[in-house]
Amino acid sequence: MPCMAKGGPRRLRPVIAITVVDISNNANQLDRYHREFLLAGKQRSGRETSGGTWQETSGNNVLSGFDVELLAQANGS
Repeated sequence: MPCMAKGGPRRLRPVIAITVVDISNNANQLDRYHREFLLAGKQRSGRETSGGTWQETSGNNVLSGFDVELLAQANGS
């Protein structure tokens, strides 16, 4: 998924994101199920419960506590 980030006055630079999933290492895992955790970005509108049913969620991310205008200024927008 290509993404772009502001790198200066009217310049865009690519953003590199790396995801690592290791459920086979018992030294640092509580169980063998992958759990997704987002620091920022769009949260999914629901989740599947352990019983296999879909449950709606209204998730927030780490940036939700900040004022939108403050984030826009920090982003240079």
